[in-house]
Amino acid sequence: MASSAASDGGVITDGGVSRRHISRGDELAEGRTDSRSGEGPKYVWQPDLPLEPTHKRRSARGQGEPEQYSRLQPELLEAIFSSTNLETAYRRVKANGGAAGVDGVSLEDFTLWYRLRRKDLLRRLHLGNYCPSPVRRTHIEKKNGKKRPLGIPTVFDRIVQQAIHQVLCPILDSSFSPNSYGFRPDCRGHDAVRRILACNREGFKWSVDIDLKSFFDKVPQARALEALRERLDGDGPVVRLIKRYLKAGYIELGSYHATVEGMPQGGPLSPLLSNLVLDALDKELEARGHRFVRYADDFVVLLKSERAAHRVFASLCEFVENKLGLEINREKSAVRPVKELNYLSFRFHAGKIKVSESSLSDFKYKLKELSNRNWSVSMDYRMYKTRQYIKGWMGYFGLSEIYTIWPPIDKWLRRRLRMCYWRMWKRARRRYLNLRKLGTSAKNAGGFARTSKGYWRVALHLGRKTGMTDKWLASEGLIEIKQEWWNVKFLRITALKQTA
Repeated sequence: MASSAASDGGVITDGGVSRRHISRGDELAEGRTDSRSGEGPKYVWQPDLPLEPTHKRRSARGQGEPEQYSRLQPELLEAIFSSTNLETAYRRVKANGGAAGVDGVSLEDFTLWYRLRRKDLLRRLHLGNYCPSPVRRTHIEKKNGKKRPLGIPTVFDRIVQQAIHQVLCPILDSSFSPNSYGFRPDCRGHDAVRRILACNREGFKWSVDIDLKSFFDKVPQARALEALRERLDGDGPVVRLIKRYLKAGYIELGSYHATVEGMPQGGPLSPLLSNLVLDALDKELEARGHRFVRYADDFVVLLKSERAAHRVFASLCEFVENKLGLEINREKSAVRPVKELNYLSFRFHAGKIKVSESSLSDFKYKLKELSNRNWSVSMDYRMYKTRQYIKGWMGYFGLSEIYTIWPPIDKWLRRRLRMCYWRMWKRARRRYLNLRKLGTSAKNAGGFARTSKGYWRVALHLGRKTGMTDKWLASEGLIEIKQEWWNVKFLRITALKQTA
């Protein structure tokens, strides 16, 4: 987005929020400081009307609203719509990318769109009468062939939700359980996996593995809002704005659908609200004295005996379904030994973490696609994509502590890539000349060039009897999977020593 779009007023640009402002009521004098935010001329919007206490308007708005009014939330609203917070939110939304919402406004077109509507949008947000747009419903494929619904908010709504998240997350996160690792700052799935391994080594050999069925689609909105009011000192403008986002509905195949339950996957607020709802489960497990790990809606309770595990499984199913109003996926939930547990694509074998069989199979399948000899791309591009995929995959699965699985995959991948070169060279003369350039003897080069054997069979001997050695493949840009595993392991050990 070109920064020149800011020439006609205050807009969000590549550099963040514009320093210019429009309208007499929104204009800040040079050098003055806003009395509420403490910021100078860069403040994105200074309302020309004082904040109206929302609790005085509540009786005229409708019935059923909570009686308690939060004095904290107007201050939170000022923090949410401060220039610094909005600028940070915009940059994060832009860095994450993503498609346009139902209004068709992409990230590239957002600057001009926002400039024309900025004053009205921010005024409505601050006065509490902004209505979010419905999300655009799409579906993504799952490994089992089913589809997961995904809601894509408009770019402006993503920025507002991200701004809310940035202010509320530090407030809400401090009350969450240390055994909750999903969608939290300074927490990763690796921490949850290590926690399970530590409990297993202490003698907790049995697990209660419970999977919540369609959690984001089924979670009661009233429970999320109730938990939010408890932590924000009652009802107020922030709670009501979040409620509007939950009730915004979605557009699918051109038709509008209301959302009476659940929250859309794809918005910045959904992960935070999911943790808020499931914090009641964490507190219940802590009160019972259980060892447990939760990552988003996937949680495991660890016990020492099978009998205790079955008893806990029955009581937890009753608590989750009757007290929290959530549905348990009975097909995936079960009592099983920890050595048979598959958690976040990892398994636990002989006191060590290993990659699950399904994830390892997916890894090899992707490498097979990248080394397909019929893929019509240059070898430089093939090597680049292969190297990129290995580094990205190992960045997560490098947590595995089993080394012996990597050398066979390295050997298999090198053979497939030699086959790609052999297929690319095609003619006998070209094969002969290329082998000679690599230092192959004339006798071996001539024998391989004239052979009628298949690609896969020839590739088995090319690394031993010609110049297409492992070292040569490394010079062409191939990285060893086993070496990448060692690199990740070394970096992780170094980081742990530095933080110890």
